[in-house]
Amino acid sequence: NLFMSFLCGPCVWEAKDVCLQEAAHHLSQVHVLELEQAVEDLLRKGIVDTSTRPGYVKLTRPLSKDDFQLPNLLPIINDCLHQLAHGVGWSVIRGLPVKKWSRLQSVLALHGIGLHLGRARAQNAKGHLIGHVKDVGVDPDQQDPTTRIYLTRAAQPWHCDSSDVVGLLCLEPALEGGMSSWASSYSAYNHVLRTAPELAEALHGPWYLDRKNEVPPGKLPFYCLPIVNQYQGSTTVYLNDTYYQLAQRHPEVPRITERQVQALEAFISACSSDELRVDHWLEPGDLQLLNNHCTVHTRTAFRDPPEDPSRKRHLLRLWVALTEGQACPLAPAYAEVYGSTQIGDRGGIRVKESQEDCIPLEAE
Repeated sequence: NLFMSFLCGPCVWEAKDVCLQEAAHHLSQVHVLELEQAVEDLLRKGIVDTSTRPGYVKLTRPLSKDDFQLPNLLPIINDCLHQLAHGVGWSVIRGLPVKKWSRLQSVLALHGIGLHLGRARAQNAKGHLIGHVKDVGVDPDQQDPTTRIYLTRAAQPWHCDSSDVVGLLCLEPALEGGMSSWASSYSAYNHVLRTAPELAEALHGPWYLDRKNEVPPGKLPFYCLPIVNQYQGSTTVYLNDTYYQLAQRHPEVPRITERQVQALEAFISACSSDELRVDHWLEPGDLQLLNNHCTVHTRTAFRDPPEDPSRKRHLLRLWVALTEGQACPLAPAYAEVYGSTQIGDRGGIRVKESQEDCIPLEAE
């Protein structure tokens, strides 16, 4: 039975298998100087435009890894890429001197690292290639269920981002809270299959998700994508808790069944357990990289210092489409949320064909 197969491989791991201090890559001064030189070269060559639209970086053309050469750092990036695509599904880099760098240096350094992982994808309807995870004061009382949670201080439910890989670079931690956690979605599935096989089967069925008003041309305001997908010998997991519940506002969407409610609760309970969950208190200069097809992640609520807006929790976010040889095949249903399943050109949010990509220097 297809549904009754336990998942295996390096993506299956538990919290006891993880030591972040040992697994993290620590940058040397040579690596930092190389990043700074690569950023300086981009600016000197005029490949990026920072003057036409103040507060934004406009790319004069799509960039490639050849535009951001990192010969000394490349072995570390390649190891991260191997772990993301063929290993445990996550990696951590520490030591980016974001406290010393300007905001422009930080966003370009992150974008440049991303060029060596794959292709950057837009993260919202505004075409932002670097996102800002920060409380900007929208919906402070959480009254609007369509609010994108990353723009608030609220806890984020367990989820995957809409790209092959998500990167989070910490610029500033919160005064309190804001702990990042992730788990192997493969291990969570195995747990459900082992303890409640009838619920594991429900994870393969149709699940309807809301688009939170970011609707691509010709699409409905919701889409259907199973939580567990098996296609061409590859298994992928797509989870977005609260999006299933929000989709119920559309009368065309089938009602969530009691079996689905139980299956979702069982899966999330497994992810949240001490057995599977890895906690990471991001410090300035930490870059956390996750494969969205075999890990899920979350964040606790947080509080910023009210007297100093410059010390608000602030992460830079990167979405990457992996390229040939690194990316797994995706079931056709992913096209509803990824726009395409074509390797190297999938994922992200695009609500209009003329959308112009850019990199904002601040959250908005």
